[in-house]
Amino acid sequence: MVGPPSAFGAAILTAAALVIVGGILAERTGLLAISGIGGAAIGLLCAGAAVPRNGVVPAVMSRDRAVRSAVVLAFVAVGGGAIGTWVYGRLEGGVLDPLTYLWTVFGPFIPAEIVIAVGAAAWGATAGPVRGRS
Repeated sequence: MVGPPSAFGAAILTAAALVIVGGILAERTGLLAISGIGGAAIGLLCAGAAVPRNGVVPAVMSRDRAVRSAVVLAFVAVGGGAIGTWVYGRLEGGVLDPLTYLWTVFGPFIPAEIVIAVGAAAWGATAGPVRGRS
């Protein structure tokens, strides 16, 4: 299952934003919003691959595959952000394993981020794509 390159970029940006806010800034505020916005962006960008271009070129993937790709990318983005946050904590002198660290520091925020990002990605992939007028 592979999404379009722009969706990969959105997943990388989402993971990076989660590391910056959760790790470097050590804040919980905004993590759920970042997950939701990132998931929706991933979904909307994957939906673009499920629509024929100009009515002539066939779609790159089916709508179902676009939804599955978006969900997987959103899950990986949040998981990557969580692992990146743990790595940053290790660089600051942390000694806990990833699951213990993430649960101790963030509690239910990480599972909530996953649920929100995956839900937003599924919504975006079914509702999208968003295109400007040409």
